[in-house]
Amino acid sequence: MKTVAVIGAGVAGPTVAMALQLAGFEPIVYESHPTDSDGVGAFVILHVNGIDALRAIGADKCLDGLGFDTPQMRFRSGTGRSLGVAGTGLPLADGTVGRTIRRADLCGALRDEALRRGISFEYGRRLVEAKDEDGGVVAVFEDGTMRASELLIGADGIKSRVRSLIDPTAPPARYIPNLYISGYARAGVVDARPGEYQMVFGRRCFFGYTVAPGGEVWWFANPPYPNEPGPNELRALGDAHWRTMLAERSAPRIPPPAPPTARPCTPTRWPGWSPGRWRPCWTRAAAGRTCSPHGTTWR
Repeated sequence: MKTVAVIGAGVAGPTVAMALQLAGFEPIVYESHPTDSDGVGAFVILHVNGIDALRAIGADKCLDGLGFDTPQMRFRSGTGRSLGVAGTGLPLADGTVGRTIRRADLCGALRDEALRRGISFEYGRRLVEAKDEDGGVVAVFEDGTMRASELLIGADGIKSRVRSLIDPTAPPARYIPNLYISGYARAGVVDARPGEYQMVFGRRCFFGYTVAPGGEVWWFANPPYPNEPGPNELRALGDAHWRTMLAERSAPRIPPPAPPTARPCTPTRWPGWSPGRWRPCWTRAAAGRTCSPHGTTWR
């Protein structure tokens, strides 16, 4: 059986590993972080094409009971005036619509399903080099470990090491000067129904939120941030800074946010590389100029 090294254990890594296993390969997933991603990140919209992809490999049932359906978005101006309504995507033939889900729950469910199918994971393996050797690929990790396989698949995110190894001259991810800040809050009464996103075009900040079935508000904001922040810069500023900043930039009718999870929003576009025995694979963050909630889909 042909072995495949899958680099990255986020959303795409376990998913592509399960697909490869069904195709007769023996995948092993390598993750740079020392532990899994439980508790990391906020939430995403899992769009219907992503759900359909999971159905194709029999993995959609692992998401049962996680998240909630969100088929609609309502757009408003900063003064509250309605600008229109749009769907989050066309439903599947059986009526399935997009679902909002905590990223940690999505990653955890896919990882657990892959483990249940006998797929191996190795943590603390940060890829630094890869080279063709003896009809296969040898992956070299930061800790000195080397692993040989028939193929190498990159599922390691926007700043993918696999992509940079495939084409060292390719353009890097380009920073777009705003942030994606998100969190959860308990509020009294908000003008949103479960299953509907409210998208507010404020004059100094884009703000969006939806209400979970239990009444919790899941929110995000895209304040401008001119210079790309360093790895720990946002966390070091602290909750008080973000509360004050968002309160100043958001309309008064929006409830004060809960302690946020902040990270740069850096959408980009790459060419479709696939030389030799190396392949990139990625989930796509559906973030436009206003950086609406990150949507998870597969390409």
